[in-house]
Amino acid sequence: FQSEEGIKSDVSEIGSTNGSRLSAGAASFVLAAVGVCLCTGLFASGFLLSRTELRNRSACREATAGFAGRGDLRDGCWLPRRFDRVMLLLVDALRFDFLRPNRSLANRHHWAGNVLAVDELQQSRPRHAFVAHVEADAPTTTLQRLKALLTGTLPTFIDASANFGGAALREDNLIDQLLGGAANRTAVFMGDDTWLSLLPGRFQRAYPFPSFSIHDLDTVDRGVERHLAEELQRTDWQLLVAHVLGVDHCGHRYGPEHPEMRRKLREVDALIRAMLQRMDNRTLLVVLGDHGMTTGGDHGGGSEDEIDAGVALVSNSRPLLGPEDALAMRQQPPRLSQIDLVPTLALLLGAPIPFSSLGAVPPALFASPGDRGAGARDALTVNARQVMRFLETYQAAYADLPATRLAELRADAAAAIGSDVEGMRRLLDDVKDACRSVWARFDEPAIGLALTAFAVCLAFGGAFFAGPDGGKGRLATGFAVAIAACAAAFAGRAALPPALVWGLPASALLGGAASLAARLLAASAAEAPPPDTGARLSQVTSFACALTAGFASLSPLSNSFIISEPSCLLYLLQTLLLLQAAVTCVAALRRARADGLWRKPVKSLIGHPCAISALLHAAAAICLRLAFGFTTCREEARGAGWCSDADDWLAASAAVSSQSPLLSCVLALLAFLAAFRWWLRRCGNFNGYSPAVLALSYLPVPIGLCAIIHWVLQAAGSPASPLLLRIGLALATAAVFILLLAPSTAHLERRPATSRRLQAIANALARGYDLAEVAPALCRDLLGDSGEDSDNQHRGYGMRFMYRTAACGLLLFACLAALLLAGHRAVPALLLCAAAAALHAELRSAQLRLGQGRPLAKLAGWPDIVFLLLLGWAAFYACGLQPSLSAIRWDPAFIAYSAETSGSAGRFFGGVLILSGMFWGQLLATMAAPLLLLLLPLTAGHLPFVARPKWRRLLPDQSSGDFLLTDLPPGTLAGAAAGVFARLLLLAACLALGSMAAAGWHRRHLMAWKVFAPRMMFGVIGCAATAVGAGAGLLCA
Repeated sequence: FQSEEGIKSDVSEIGSTNGSRLSAGAASFVLAAVGVCLCTGLFASGFLLSRTELRNRSACREATAGFAGRGDLRDGCWLPRRFDRVMLLLVDALRFDFLRPNRSLANRHHWAGNVLAVDELQQSRPRHAFVAHVEADAPTTTLQRLKALLTGTLPTFIDASANFGGAALREDNLIDQLLGGAANRTAVFMGDDTWLSLLPGRFQRAYPFPSFSIHDLDTVDRGVERHLAEELQRTDWQLLVAHVLGVDHCGHRYGPEHPEMRRKLREVDALIRAMLQRMDNRTLLVVLGDHGMTTGGDHGGGSEDEIDAGVALVSNSRPLLGPEDALAMRQQPPRLSQIDLVPTLALLLGAPIPFSSLGAVPPALFASPGDRGAGARDALTVNARQVMRFLETYQAAYADLPATRLAELRADAAAAIGSDVEGMRRLLDDVKDACRSVWARFDEPAIGLALTAFAVCLAFGGAFFAGPDGGKGRLATGFAVAIAACAAAFAGRAALPPALVWGLPASALLGGAASLAARLLAASAAEAPPPDTGARLSQVTSFACALTAGFASLSPLSNSFIISEPSCLLYLLQTLLLLQAAVTCVAALRRARADGLWRKPVKSLIGHPCAISALLHAAAAICLRLAFGFTTCREEARGAGWCSDADDWLAASAAVSSQSPLLSCVLALLAFLAAFRWWLRRCGNFNGYSPAVLALSYLPVPIGLCAIIHWVLQAAGSPASPLLLRIGLALATAAVFILLLAPSTAHLERRPATSRRLQAIANALARGYDLAEVAPALCRDLLGDSGEDSDNQHRGYGMRFMYRTAACGLLLFACLAALLLAGHRAVPALLLCAAAAALHAELRSAQLRLGQGRPLAKLAGWPDIVFLLLLGWAAFYACGLQPSLSAIRWDPAFIAYSAETSGSAGRFFGGVLILSGMFWGQLLATMAAPLLLLLLPLTAGHLPFVARPKWRRLLPDQSSGDFLLTDLPPGTLAGAAAGVFARLLLLAACLALGSMAAAGWHRRHLMAWKVFAPRMMFGVIGCAATAVGAGAGLLCA
């Protein structure tokens, strides 16, 4: 069996090897990491689309031929003014079926049959109401929708990053045109404060309210109701904007199928009725939604429910529609693009269309009885000329549109403008498509070179940790040459021939792959394990791990695998567990037969390590299966037979309609804290007054109570103040810093005859000094003092577990912080994944204990690292998350948000908390990596069925515990931990590279922005979370 000396030699070998590799190739490896970051930025610059803004502005007097410039806004600029004033009620997340309800569904859905004011008006006076679908472009986030509604331009994917707060709008927009720069025109605003960041100084009276707290359903709406009642009594304004958020916040918090949604929609109906009652004959009322919401209440992506918003234009005395159009639209509401509202409202109010607008007016709103289509033709003529003017200006500035395509559009415009209504509508659609294709132009050389350089960095970075240490200098030189080749190809991609542009990085990639392969072959040839059954099975396991990592890296190439990724991940994890159980079983059989302990296999089966390994595998597989039972389906998979979450307790309404899930989560968390305290009392130490002992003794329970009380108050419907979460996070952060700075939990009881040296060590332990400095001296003195008289012998507490207690304590407080951020929905994911990790650790520990001579699996080998990394992603999915924009949970941001921190600092920390609340699985899995080095002392002898006397002969004496690691050379354990983190980061970077390659390859795919691009973003952020966890783990090591 693996003796204590063998264990120490293995850890020493790992630490010294990794330490030497780190010292010899640290600069090159850091260079590779920096290269990965630069490659990611280069890929983002070529893949994430952006649009160049034009600062031109439309004016009443235009020099462009064909515009009927009337000079001012009194009678209208390009067309006669039809309304003098406009009231714009923007209802955030107003889906079309909220606005145009189906009364037959009112008894089955809380969202149906509540907003009836517009529908009643359309029935009584159908010509005075125009109701339509408006399709929003993805990303369906509020800030991007406001920009589209104000400017009429198409969004780009990169704009989604600015949803926490954008800079002032500099493009020509509808508000500026309606105001017309006249000093006597008054604009009033109330509601979401995002408007004031976009349009500072535009409103003479403004009543902004903070919009970030989605738990607050009523503050913004109550403020709008109060100030709207006041403003409706006044007549000095020409533009009134009201933006209410209750419907959107209710969707985020509870979902549309909740009684609160009925209440909020009825409040919207009351607002519409109040505005209708105060309208005069020259006022236009516009009720619209900026986007929709999913069945879970979220938005951000491009599903049908997210892009299908509603709009209603209502007039009091002036008809908006002709009789035939009103009847047809009542039966079949039309569909508009959201940006079509910009030119429509501008022309109805007699203002110029914003310069960059690409929207198309609906002809029905400008047709008048008896004019034979002249009104619609005039509106489309002005609209088409404005769009062609923008296209010509943009082409002259940037020349992005192909000349042949531009010539076709010019010919179509010359043939259609002013005469052919249908031709002008087709022209407007063609221009929109042409601009969309221009703004969807990727920098393909940047994408390809970034992916190639990324792969080169991984290849050479992996070579530093494979094979013998010789040739490090040549390897670094090859890496530098490869990166230089990629940089030269990128810098000269505009001047060099394509063959050379792609030939240089391809050669560098082949060189990196060849170098890695050569070092791996040299390493395998140098090891040359004996060809016995255990070695062959270990090789099979390593090969299976390589296949698993490869499959996980390449699976994002298929949108079907991304949609069903939780199922694929569960299959991979269970396969790894099965292989580990097989290796353990074979090791037990070989060892038992060699010792003659299993002469009658049938009678001796119960209690045999082979049977125990099967039980451990089954238990771990059950834990994983239960954890994946809490996953939710993507929008694309809902309704499919293989994916259904209709009864999933993670649905937004289940936490309130039934308290049993919350109660089970609370009990599970309390059991988790009690179990850890029991383990710490059994294996750790509660004696003494060192900072680490005090933190582990008194802080976990208050942190857990802060989380539980907050969850209970939130479920009870009381105002969700983040105070308790802030207190819990502050305590958890303080405990983490204590364990990082003073990790020692050991305590040495002073005796009368205690030597001065031991007294000094005891004082050092009480102050929590670095374990790497105190532990070796302490162990040497204690072991040398064992022959003294029993009365004078020194009594130590927590000596055998000094390393593992510090590591597990740090992990405990990180887990509690994750639960504070992720909410009670993360409790089953955390506990089940932690149980699976512990059972997997038992399997690996059994392999090490049952190994003969050289262990079948080295400490912290690739099987452990692959399993740990995939387990981090398993926690991501088990928490009910998906790699899509609509699945982002904004709740953690409100912990950092307040009236005092609503600026850039609050948004920054809010974003950090959002990412931490989503990627806590990757963070915890990485921070747990050092425990792989403590597998043998961590788990030996703690399971009751391992202590069966007959089989304990197979196990080494573990009484020394962490003493095994104290007499290693200085820096050995830290070097071993650094090696584990390096391998973990290398594998995480491979997964990120796979998602980036999939997004780049499928950049023109129908699902590019709905599936592949979000998966790429989540993959890169997951790799960054792994890097952050590695940094925290290195501090602990």
